Amino acid sequence: MNLDVNDILYTPLDVSDKPKFSLPDIEDWINLNHNEQKTHRNFISNLGLSGENKVLNYPWNLTFVYYNIFEEKIGWLGNFDTEFPILAEYFYRSFNLEIEDIGTIIFLPISQNHTGLGFWHNDPDSIGMRHYLAFEHPNINKLLLRKTKIPYSERPNINLYETPDLVDDKIYECKVLHPMQSFYLNNVRAVHATQTNIINSKRLAVLVVGKKKLSKCSDLIIRSALKYKNYSIFY
Repeated sequence: MNLDVNDILYTPLDVSDKPKFSLPDIEDWINLNHNEQKTHRNFISNLGLSGENKVLNYPWNLTFVYYNIFEEKIGWLGNFDTEFPILAEYFYRSFNLEIEDIGTIIFLPISQNHTGLGFWHNDPDSIGMRHYLAFEHPNINKLLLRKTKIPYSERPNINLYETPDLVDDKIYECKVLHPMQSFYLNNVRAVHATQTNIINSKRLAVLVVGKKKLSKCSDLIIRSALKYKNYSIFY
């Protein structure tokens, strides 16, 4: 099967296992740092890069781990790289990336008491590389996907805050290989949304956002889609 990365809409990624870490310690770090980052979150929301403050059922307590975008070249926040050095390096090196490639690393824990469908959107980053650090009840709580009506080659300007008119109605379920899998989400030819049916289940995704489109991830994505073709979604 000859594939282009844009033909792959979702796949688990064939990367090394996560290093050992304490999820309660990560959750404590998020709780300690989330409120202090309100200015950063408002900034990206006002630019239209986040649905926070824009949608009624926003599902996450978005918390930055690494921040090196626009004029704010801060780097690691909350001393994450010194408190969790092995995990911090794993976030990007597992994807064959260097820290210089990274614009942001973001924690997306599902908010307490959130339930139902989050909102349909395509993330504003170009590489779509993700990790799960926790995903309870992945057969009941879902990651859902819809295809764009035409096969775009560049990310379309889809309204993040309403059901987009540019996508098909058919909904696909992204099957989870493992609750701590790494995975790829296509932001060019698909939109996605969370579905939470069991309230207050642990679910923590990590977004690794490149500064630009990074072809160095392509081989990993294609190889993984072929290996996990029974889990992958193709255009």
